[in-house]
Amino acid sequence: GGWTTPNLNEFTVGECKNLKSLPEGIHTLTALRVLQVDDLPNLESFAEGGLPPNIQDLCTRSCERLRASVVNYWRMEGLVSLKYFIIGGSILETLLKEHLLPTTPRYLIISACRSIQVLPGEGEGLQHLTSLQTLQIDECDNLQFLPGEGLQHLTSLQELVISECDSIQFLPEEGLPPSLSLLHIYNCSALEKRTAYLLFERFSYVRSFPEENLTL
Repeated sequence: GGWTTPNLNEFTVGECKNLKSLPEGIHTLTALRVLQVDDLPNLESFAEGGLPPNIQDLCTRSCERLRASVVNYWRMEGLVSLKYFIIGGSILETLLKEHLLPTTPRYLIISACRSIQVLPGEGEGLQHLTSLQTLQIDECDNLQFLPGEGLQHLTSLQELVISECDSIQFLPEEGLPPSLSLLHIYNCSALEKRTAYLLFERFSYVRSFPEENLTL
């Protein structure tokens, strides 16, 4: 069946191990502002008719059976109100490859994308997110480095957080956006402290660099 709650403004579902699909027609919920779909390991189908057009806060994470192809039906380019976006799992790679990431988020969390090794660089990555103010990357176990040429185009970026990324060894050689004022690195075991200090010296405009949180 469909949705019989046209005035619903927040919908959260998580930790439902046997849930395979959500009702069709979620795109008709024009009052919906918050949509969180988290830890549904058997979810296969979701929002194939598109996402609610006025969504402001979106989380899709830990849905490992969700077909990556469904994101082509989400019509994310039309989500002009989206400000807060948490994305995890294999669908991130499709969003990047197909240039489907919405351009409006101010806050982006990339979480538990365990298969991704490198965030794509200029032309196919994050560089078009010119409204982005905070970028957080956590629990991406196989991520090895970030593309400086892509991050430099994030002209509004103020805060960068990298945590629990055990394989990351290098921070961008090309540099970070001049708008950046806060850099936080937590529990990235492969990142040498010397590398971190060199980066900090090179970009002295970064006010906060909690080296005590580096676990080496």
